[in-house]
Amino acid sequence: MPTIGDILPAKELGYLNNTYKYKYIECPDCHSTRWVALIRGCERRLRCGKCSISFSKKLNWGNRPIADINTPPYVGEIRHGEELNKTSFDQHHGKYIYVKCQDCGIERWITYVQYIIPDKARCNDCSHHHLRGKHNGQWKTGRTKNTEGYTLIKIQPDDFFYSMASINGYVAEHRLIMAKHLRRCLLKWEVVHHINGIRTDNRLENLELLPHRKYHIVDTLSKSAIATLEKRVAYLEVILIKNGIAFKRSRKYTTNTNIVHNKKPIVKQQLQPTLI
Repeated sequence: MPTIGDILPAKELGYLNNTYKYKYIECPDCHSTRWVALIRGCERRLRCGKCSISFSKKLNWGNRPIADINTPPYVGEIRHGEELNKTSFDQHHGKYIYVKCQDCGIERWITYVQYIIPDKARCNDCSHHHLRGKHNGQWKTGRTKNTEGYTLIKIQPDDFFYSMASINGYVAEHRLIMAKHLRRCLLKWEVVHHINGIRTDNRLENLELLPHRKYHIVDTLSKSAIATLEKRVAYLEVILIKNGIAFKRSRKYTTNTNIVHNKKPIVKQQLQPTLI
C-alpha cells in the first residue's frame, strides 16, 4: 500500500506509453488519495476533479456569475477548463470563451483572448474562405506566367469558370477570355489559338477557337518550320557575303543577330547584301 508522498515511474504503475513520474497525494478537500503525474517537478493537480470544480465556483474568478455545467452556454460566457472537462494540463487550467461565427453561425468554445469579440469571431473554414483572393494581405493580383509563355489567372472556387482551372486554381487567360465571350466553359479538347503567334497578346480579336488540337498542331508546326527555314536562309546569306559571292534576296530584310559557326560569332554588324 503506497503512502502519501511516494514517487514512482509510470512503468511501475502500468502506464507503458508514459515517461512521467507519479506522486501519491491526498486531496486537501475530500481527502481522497490518488496518483498524480509530476510535470516539471510539480503535481499536475492537487484537488480531484469534483473538488476542483467546486473550488473554482467558490472563487468566482473574473467577477462573473458562475453557471451550472449542465446549463446551455451563452455567447460571451467565460468558463474554466475544468468546467469543460479539458484533460491536458494547459487546457485544464486555461479560460475559454463561447463565441459565434458571424458568417455560418456555428457556436463553439475557444481559448479566451482579451481582444476577441464573441459575436464576430470566425471559425476556421470561414476564416480560410474570408482570407482568399483580394482579402489576403499577400495577394499579388493573381496573375503569373508559366514556362510556355502563357499568362495564367487565379480564380476562386465559387467562380462559374472554375471547372476550367488546374489543381492550384489557375486558368489560362486566353481560354478564360474566350469562355467569357462564349458565355460557357470550354471543353478540354477545344484550343484557343493566337492568330499573330504572340502568346501574351490576349485580345479577343487575336484569339481563334479551334474545335480540336490537331488543327492547332498543324499551324504550330508550320510556323515553327518557317521560322527555322528563315534562320537557315539568314545563316547561308552570311556565309555567301563572307566569301564574296553575289546573290539576290527573295525579300528585303536585314539581320542583326549573331549567327554562330563553331560556337564563334562570324558577323556582328548589320549586313548590306549586294544586289545583282
